[in-house]
Amino acid sequence: MKNRNIISKSLPLSLIIKLNVARIIIIWEGIAKYIYRSILILLIFSMVILTEIFSYLDFWAHVTLLITFFIIFLISLLSLISRMHWPSKIDCAKRIENDNRKENMPFSSLFDKPIQNEKSILWKEHYNRILKLSLSLSLKKLKFSNLNNDPLLIRLPVIIIFLFIFMSFNSDLDRKVQAALSPEKINNQFESGVFTGWINPPEYTGIQPALIPEGSNSLMVPKGSSLSARVFGGEGKLELAINNTTQDFIKIDEKNSAIESIIDQNTDLIVSQAQNIIFKSKIKIIEDQPPLVDFLEDPKSTIKGVMDINYIFSDDYDVTKLSTKIVLKKPIESLKIEEINFKLPINKSDEIQSIGQYYYDLSEHIWAGLPVKIVLIAEDFIGQKSKSTEIEMLLPEKPFKNLIAISIINQRKNLSLKKEKPFEVGKVLVDIAASKFLEENLPVAKDWLLEASDILLESKDNSLLTSEKNSFVIDLLWKTALFVESGQLSIAENELRRAQQDLEEALSDGGNGAEIQEMINNLDNALAKYLDELEKPQEIDAPQVSESDDPGDRGGENGAQSNERENLEEKLEDIAELTASGSLDEAQDQLDEMQDISEGVDRDALGEAMGEQETDSQPMAMQQISEMMQ
Repeated sequence: MKNRNIISKSLPLSLIIKLNVARIIIIWEGIAKYIYRSILILLIFSMVILTEIFSYLDFWAHVTLLITFFIIFLISLLSLISRMHWPSKIDCAKRIENDNRKENMPFSSLFDKPIQNEKSILWKEHYNRILKLSLSLSLKKLKFSNLNNDPLLIRLPVIIIFLFIFMSFNSDLDRKVQAALSPEKINNQFESGVFTGWINPPEYTGIQPALIPEGSNSLMVPKGSSLSARVFGGEGKLELAINNTTQDFIKIDEKNSAIESIIDQNTDLIVSQAQNIIFKSKIKIIEDQPPLVDFLEDPKSTIKGVMDINYIFSDDYDVTKLSTKIVLKKPIESLKIEEINFKLPINKSDEIQSIGQYYYDLSEHIWAGLPVKIVLIAEDFIGQKSKSTEIEMLLPEKPFKNLIAISIINQRKNLSLKKEKPFEVGKVLVDIAASKFLEENLPVAKDWLLEASDILLESKDNSLLTSEKNSFVIDLLWKTALFVESGQLSIAENELRRAQQDLEEALSDGGNGAEIQEMINNLDNALAKYLDELEKPQEIDAPQVSESDDPGDRGGENGAQSNERENLEEKLEDIAELTASGSLDEAQDQLDEMQDISEGVDRDALGEAMGEQETDSQPMAMQQISEMMQ
């Protein structure tokens, strides 16, 4: 007789585990297909939500479909609940026996109980034999009843994982679920609002905002443009779909709503009201191309040893920065200077390509006269850079004719380029300072040379020569050579050139008013000093005729006017007035003209020492300036 009330404590632990595993399998087989059905219904419903099918249905179709889904899902859940039951131990034991193909029921027989004499030796022997057979039954042979349709129940976890991933990575899920579960009653006669949109290109492009044409199917806009959209009238929720996102319009008043968005990729522009599309267009962005720059001709030196750079540049919008980079062709490891960098003025024009010319004085630099490599660099507003072809040349140096000045410059090169030890250079400077010519004609230059030599001769091993003292000596030797060569004129000319370059850079960078005004004042002082020196006679041996083709390198001939100085000063006043009015480009043009004139004056060609072609009231230098200004 079978005893269904036998307690599990009388069984070994391994049999109890087998019974519970079999129970779980029986329960799962009973409810698995109903769980499949419920998940399938949810999956289908999720797909309908994600694909926004509900938005294409009218109100009653929307409601009907929702109710249908709800009823089907409810029936599936009720079926699932009704199929759930708790298997008995006998059921679990028989399941193990059947899957192990034991026809004689060794496991379920353990639950039998004799009608009488339960403690007999024969019964105990029978029970132990059955128990031994039961222990040999394996869980590995348990099979699912739906094994053929879904081996190892792989389908269910795959469906769950797919559903989770798909729903997690889909954008605007909250909005779509809300739209699916909240049917809106839409009038058959839908009245949409009026859409108006503007494309606002980035300010640096210089392109004016444009109205989006009505019914436009495609638009081409610069990258980084902003969209300003407005809808007037209509009923229902307004949405903007762009850049793979959806945004709600901001309500301005009862009739107007507006929104703004940045366009930085190819996208579809869709404006919808109450889930009805009222405007749709494809947007294709126009990429900002990198700028271009190159030499119009190889850089050259003017008659004064100033570098003359002619260049051409372009960009689809605007070049914001132009610069020059110079490096030695054969680097000198002992020098700390690795490269020379300076900015170039940006002369904007209405043409596709712009042309510029710039004078930059590097004759004082210690690299002057050495082989170098020069490259131009252009940069646009968003930081894109491009380079020109690389040009090799000798870095321009100032031509000296006075033998003493040449000797000083040579010692300056030996010191700055570390060709000679500073102590040795100091001894040579003492010998130069002992010149009778300097003693009689230029005592100031002699004092400067002795001051420089004293610094270099302080210690034979250069232990007391700091970098600051070394730089001071290099600068002092340059100043001395200029003074020996041309007196105060060269120094005044050098100061004028520096003042022009400082103002050029300030105008190019768009500096503040106070900074530019300070530069103009410096230029005014430098120009006055320079013109004063030009009007003084120069002591030279003989006139030299200039053969340079640079603008203004031509020597004066005839037709001088009496107010050239006033004209130059008026030009400087014009620069100040243009700067004060904000016309920086025009001020820069005036400054370029002034620089052309000052760089073109050939002092050596004037012949003032002999008074050639000079009137009582006006030196030849001023005649030359007059002709250049005509």
